[in-house]
Amino acid sequence: MAWAACRLRPSVTLTLFPSPWSSRSRIRQRRAPALPRLTLPNFPEVHRCEYATNGVSEAAHTVLLIPDAEVQPSHVQALTRRAVEQTLAVRTSRAEVAVSAYRAGNY
Repeated sequence: MAWAACRLRPSVTLTLFPSPWSSRSRIRQRRAPALPRLTLPNFPEVHRCEYATNGVSEAAHTVLLIPDAEVQPSHVQALTRRAVEQTLAVRTSRAEVAVSAYRAGNY
């Protein structure tokens, strides 16, 4: 294993080891479990809506894919507001909703 060390002060030594996530690492990587998903009815622009909790508060993330012909600030704002309202309505324990809006053609 290659490593490097340098002295910053007489009493402090900084040692740099290879990252455990590098391609040469022997540590097995495992995938995080998939986040639970919500279904927002009658909302075709929603690509996915996922949520997570830490036991105290719950947050959600909704991804909107907006058709190129409908990308206008007022329309995107209305869709975003609708996504927040529906996400909060589906699960009232939610403390926060984040919405990401993308052009459907670029996603």
